[in-house]
Amino acid sequence: MDPIRIEEIKDPAGYDRVRADIRRRVLEARTLRRIRVGERFSVVFETRETILFQLQETLRAEAIHDPEDVARELELANELLPPPLHLFGVLYVEWTDPAGIRGLAEDLSGIEAGERLRIDVGEAEAVPGRFLRQRTGEGPGAGPYRLRFPFSAEAADRFRRLDRPAALVLDHARHGGRAPIEGPTRRALAADLSGPA
Repeated sequence: MDPIRIEEIKDPAGYDRVRADIRRRVLEARTLRRIRVGERFSVVFETRETILFQLQETLRAEAIHDPEDVARELELANELLPPPLHLFGVLYVEWTDPAGIRGLAEDLSGIEAGERLRIDVGEAEAVPGRFLRQRTGEGPGAGPYRLRFPFSAEAADRFRRLDRPAALVLDHARHGGRAPIEGPTRRALAADLSGPA
C-alpha cells in the first residue's frame, strides 16, 4: 500500500464536513472485514482507508494540530500499512465482564507467541500472524493487538483462488476457534493480496 501523505490529512473543519460519510464507509468496510473466531475474539482486517480514518479520528479526538505532532502520528499510521503480500489485522478481545478484566492478562498469556493465530490456506499451508510491538498503554485489557500475516507468493495465489478453502484459526491453551474465510470477506482480502510482490 502506498504511504499516506501529509496532504491527505484534512484540517479539523474540513474533516468535520465529511466525517459522517467517511465513518459510514469505514464502518461498512470493517464490518465486511471482521471475522469472529472463538467466543471472545474477532479480527478486523484493515485497509489504507480505514487506517487513514483512524489517523484522522486520533487527530480530532486529541486535538492534535502542531505540525510536528501530526507528522509523528502520520509516521505511526504508515507503520501499520502492510507491505505487499501481507494482510494487516487488529485482534479485538470481546470481554463483557468488568470484574474479569483483572484476570485478562493471565488468561491471554502466550497469545503473541508462535503461531497462535494463523490463516490456513487449503489443507497444507498456514500463514502465521506476526504480532507487532504494542504501544504504551496497550496490552491485555488496555487495547487491541495489531498483527500482520505475511503470505508467500504461492500462498497468496492459493488464497486468491476462491474455490480453495481458507480459515482464520486461533490456537491457544484457553481459547480456540476456527472461522471460514469466504464470500465477500474472502474476495476483499484476496484483492488486498493482488498488489505487486
